Amino acid sequence: MPRLTSDLRVDPVVLYDVDPALPTLRVRRLARGLSLQQVAQLAEVPIMMRQRIEQGRGHRHDLTALDRVSCALGIPAG
Repeated sequence: MPRLTSDLRVDPVVLYDVDPALPTLRVRRLARGLSLQQVAQLAEVPIMMRQRIEQGRGHRHDLTALDRVSCALGIPAG
């Protein structure tokens, strides 16, 4: 995906059926060409936690883990 969007000179998010202003974590991950495992490794969080965060399962997520995942996906903190 990153190569195609680079060649087309478009934001990868526009190729998904989502609001480009509010892409999901899954769309952000796929747009960057990353697997769940790669993001988990970059964020230094267990893959199962990363999967639960992406799927919105569970009520309480470790804020440090959320911050690490956001950073790995290039999402500004705040």
